[in-house]
Amino acid sequence: MKTTTYHELITRICDDKAHTRRFQKGAVVVTIGDQSNAVYFIKKGELKICVAGEDGKEVILNVIGAGESFGELAVFTGEPRSADVISRTPCELMILGKAAYLQALRSDAELAIAALEYHARMVHGLTEQVSSLALVDVFGRVAALLKNSAVDTDAGEVIEGMTHQDIAATIGASREMVSKILGDLKKGGYIDSQRKKITLLKPLPKGW
Repeated sequence: MKTTTYHELITRICDDKAHTRRFQKGAVVVTIGDQSNAVYFIKKGELKICVAGEDGKEVILNVIGAGESFGELAVFTGEPRSADVISRTPCELMILGKAAYLQALRSDAELAIAALEYHARMVHGLTEQVSSLALVDVFGRVAALLKNSAVDTDAGEVIEGMTHQDIAATIGASREMVSKILGDLKKGGYIDSQRKKITLLKPLPKGW
């Protein structure tokens, strides 16, 4: 039997209390330091959660898409937003105010459990990401990101809309190193890379 997801439950319970907004590609949806007054549920599109490093370069903390959400942490803690959220594609978001969101959690146990499960998976993913940054070399981080980001299509496993700079910012490496690794993978026949589209042609090697 299909399990009802957190996103499906919040849409069903709170649709009449929320409003929908559409954002063009490159729009700043949330700015670091903003007040915490809403939770955002992604209906369509893809966004990146990012901060600026000490050298001013963008560091991508996560990339999220349809069926995912953001903003809960700041709502729970009452602290200002801890990162920027920028649309990578045109997006459609359901925005639910803080009071309505907290009331929905208090009044529906199934929703509250689904929310806890969703955020537990997020914490688990972030833990793996931090471990990777600490323990895995740059090639291993590139390979893991490609595998985790690939989507099955008729043309094979494809990663779209991700530049070399995006990959570098996500894994904490230089763009030059990422470009070198991807270039070698292309020469070896492991990937095909054209503009913002990478196709995995065969299993990636264990080392570089």
